[in-house]
Amino acid sequence: MKVYMDMCALKRPFDDQSDSRVWIESQAVIRILHLSQSSGLAMLGSEALVLENGQNPNVVRRLRVET
Repeated sequence: MKVYMDMCALKRPFDDQSDSRVWIESQAVIRILHLSQSSGLAMLGSEALVLENGQNPNVVRRLRVET
């Protein structure tokens, strides 16, 4: 199975986790990323994601999302 997440989803785990909705969404993203490392799930990327992430002024967040 192939999965594509937009930049909002990829950055969700780095948002303020005090809101329950943000926390639940973050856990879903983290779970999908873990599945991509341990199963047949393949993460898709795009030039648009690379471009959008490269424009992020927050260096720490930008590097984490790149990873």
